[in-house]
Amino acid sequence: MSARRAAENAKRRERRLTNADGAPKRRGRRPKANADAPGNGSEPTANGRSGVSPEALWEHAAKLEPKAPWRAIARELGVAEAAAQAAQRDKILPCTPRAAARFMTL
Repeated sequence: MSARRAAENAKRRERRLTNADGAPKRRGRRPKANADAPGNGSEPTANGRSGVSPEALWEHAAKLEPKAPWRAIARELGVAEAAAQAAQRDKILPCTPRAAARFMTL
C-alpha cells in the first residue's frame, strides 16, 4: 500500500512542477512590467518624479486648516487622522502623489 501511495505522490508532485504543455514551471520572482515607469500611475516630471513635494503639501494644508493641517488631509484624502499626524511629523506624503496633486488644487 505504501509503494502505491508513494507512486501516486510522485506523479502528483511531477504534475505540480510542470505546466500543461509539459514545460517545467518557473519558480521565483516575475520581472517587473516596466521599470522606467512610475509605479503609482502619477504623471512624471522631467526627473521622473511627481511634482508634489511633502513640504508643499503640508504648506497647502496649513493654509486650509492653520491650527491642525492634518485634519484637512484626513478630511479631503480619507486618511486616518493618526496617519496624517504621523506623516506631518515625519514630513512625508500620507497618500499617493496623484492624490496629493489633486489635493493641491483645492
